[in-house]
Amino acid sequence: MRSPPDYRQALVEALYNQMLSQRLFELTQTAEPPYLGAFSGQGRIVRSKEVYMLAALVQEGGLITGLEALLTEAERVARYGFAASELDRAKTELLRGLEQAYDERENTDSRMHVAEYLRHFLEGEPFPGIEYEFALTGELLPTIGLAEVNRLASEWITEGNRAVLVNAPEKEGLQTPNEAALTAVFLDVAARPIEPYEDAVADVPLVADMPAAGRVVRQESVEEVGLTIWELANGARVLLKPTDFKDDEILFDAWSPGGTSLAADESYVAATTAAGVVRTSGAGAFTLVELDKALAGRAASVRPYVSSLYEAGQHVVRLLPDPYQGQPREPQRESGDRVLGYRGRGAQPASLPAAAPHGRAVRRDGSGRVAGVLPRPLRRCRRLHLRLRGSLRS
Repeated sequence: MRSPPDYRQALVEALYNQMLSQRLFELTQTAEPPYLGAFSGQGRIVRSKEVYMLAALVQEGGLITGLEALLTEAERVARYGFAASELDRAKTELLRGLEQAYDERENTDSRMHVAEYLRHFLEGEPFPGIEYEFALTGELLPTIGLAEVNRLASEWITEGNRAVLVNAPEKEGLQTPNEAALTAVFLDVAARPIEPYEDAVADVPLVADMPAAGRVVRQESVEEVGLTIWELANGARVLLKPTDFKDDEILFDAWSPGGTSLAADESYVAATTAAGVVRTSGAGAFTLVELDKALAGRAASVRPYVSSLYEAGQHVVRLLPDPYQGQPREPQRESGDRVLGYRGRGAQPASLPAAAPHGRAVRRDGSGRVAGVLPRPLRRCRRLHLRLRGSLRS
């Protein structure tokens, strides 16, 4: 990449990968996901050669199913292309990401610069600076049309110049498909009928009924550290601390004592997975996929979760226009991606080097429950936590 036309082509490729990866992600939200995760992207097996990759992580015994789903989505794009609405969202997301980097250019971690220097020296990647890159992207993105993005499918996914790599554990009883079986999947997908993709978007407000505004009944300041403390009419205590760590970010963290240690033994698994089920079920009228689409271009997120020492206080959460509050969504499936994720990852041997530090850091308490190495007085109190991350522009 040595010129603006080269950079423009890189944007076309980034948009293609972003849109196909989004479609692949959507399959993880079905009742029976064909894989744990998948993506479309580019990389370098060696520094002198760039390759296009379609990759998926599957559970044991799911290689054929995962490959079939991966190829089906790629073939769907090759036959019908992407929708204009998909391209609009992808452009918005791409530009918003660069906009954040531009707004935070004075606070960029030095490791990011070091990585750019290394790629420039080892791979010849140019680094004109975020100011130039942001301006050039804003100029070039509107000139990129759907047809040239769609064309990449026929250029990248071909019968020639193709390698299929399968990595699987060496395990007794685990059968790995041979070359003939893998080739048969390619032939089968190419010959079967495939329906066009439907870009489903929920056309309703994110929060239908805005909550009533709260009221500050008491305020105090701690001048030494620049801290303001509010007491609200509903009893919540708010600590407000402006910092200059980021120029375009606001963080909220709402919590109260409680958590998973207070759950009965028979409810422990439900308590530890409850927040995950909430996140993967969407909110209000939105499925998780529709929620992602509705938030395209907005640097804002709400993440309820349960930890061991605290839980989200409902009275605090209601102060914010949170789509999870007041309109929870009934799970329509058994969070297939989460269940498969536990099974797939849990099947890995505990003797793996990466598992060793975790193995030493946990033990079982008297009930047989896995517990962190905490002092006994803290073990009674564990925790729903709500964390919000947003941008000043959002």
